[in-house]
Amino acid sequence: MSEHTVIQRLVVASGDNVTLWPALHIPRRPMGKARARNDTTAIHSADTTALMERLIGNAMRRHMRTQFDDTPQPMIAKGRPIMLRVHAKFAPSRSAFEKYGSGIYGTFHTETPDASNILKLVEDALNGIAYEDDKQVVMPIVIKTWAPIDELVITIGEP
Repeated sequence: MSEHTVIQRLVVASGDNVTLWPALHIPRRPMGKARARNDTTAIHSADTTALMERLIGNAMRRHMRTQFDDTPQPMIAKGRPIMLRVHAKFAPSRSAFEKYGSGIYGTFHTETPDASNILKLVEDALNGIAYEDDKQVVMPIVIKTWAPIDELVITIGEP
């Protein structure tokens, strides 16, 4: 799979219909937002966080152009409430795969990074791109599972 996005049409119903944009697939190991700390290791973590935020933001810009005839589009749902679904998929280490086998795939990932830190990184990465401000996110959903490959799947919608 290349770094380019793979488009997938999703439909979700939860009492009322939720209008969803096609999912954005990023073939990278999900990570959480690093906290600012006053030591040398935090500087490295902050740099890694910034790189991941840029990767997600640039992927969303390309994704929006792909969806709307290659012309830059305004932010999705400017000033409106947003549903943000983040599915963080983690490939198991060799030792975990040897211990659990392929039965681990699809089960919940209960290790670090925390779901809240993954969500914060994605919310910040999409500020000013997919929406005006992350305060518009009124329905955040984060799912962490084991999968054959590392991947971050982001879906945005209007509730």
